[in-house]
Amino acid sequence: MENIERTQFVVLTGHTDEQPLPDLIRRLRVQRKSGRLQVEYADGPGSFFFEDGQMVDARLGELRGVEALYAALALEGGSFNFNPLVRPPERNIDRQGQQFIRDLVEAPRREGLAEVRVAGGAATGQGGHDALPERAP
Repeated sequence: MENIERTQFVVLTGHTDEQPLPDLIRRLRVQRKSGRLQVEYADGPGSFFFEDGQMVDARLGELRGVEALYAALALEGGSFNFNPLVRPPERNIDRQGQQFIRDLVEAPRREGLAEVRVAGGAATGQGGHDALPERAP
């Protein structure tokens, strides 16, 4: 009677306060995961679909694709779960969009590393130009 395919997978759940969305995206990319990352924000759910680690679809309210992800990155406080059994309803993020997403989610990480180097006194590397540009207050 039971004809369920036994698929072994690790459930990924938590809260974006502990694991921010950029970290989750990087993790799913590195692990080459396929499925849906669902984030429950106060204003409504965000759905981010992955195939082999690449985000291929994103939805947040009426927004789709890269615009949905960009808006979601500004939101705070949402519980999340990743379901590897859910496939994307469509692919609305092309290769150029995927590269933009990689750059977008890696940028805060690179800035953080540069700030660590500056704080550690090693801001000026071999060329003397490794420090971050100064920001206006």
